[in-house]
Amino acid sequence: MGIDSGSLIRAKAGVVYVLNQLTDDGHVYYPESDLIQEAREILKVDQEIIAKAIGELSRATLPSGRAASGLSSLLQLFLFYGV
Repeated sequence: MGIDSGSLIRAKAGVVYVLNQLTDDGHVYYPESDLIQEAREILKVDQEIIAKAIGELSRATLPSGRAASGLSSLLQLFLFYGV
């Protein structure tokens, strides 16, 4: 039993985990391409799954109730998921 290694749910959780680790390291802004690489190394999944997970997370509603927008090549998630 468990979550399939290629699951989008797992990839999204993994991206949030990586973002939290980056926050712990003092980052508040991180290039998307580097985030994808970090997540790929930890999760051992294809880049496409990680990119899709980031896309879905970036369209999520922020704690303020506003939709996230303007997220481009530099992922501007100020780590609302771990604050």
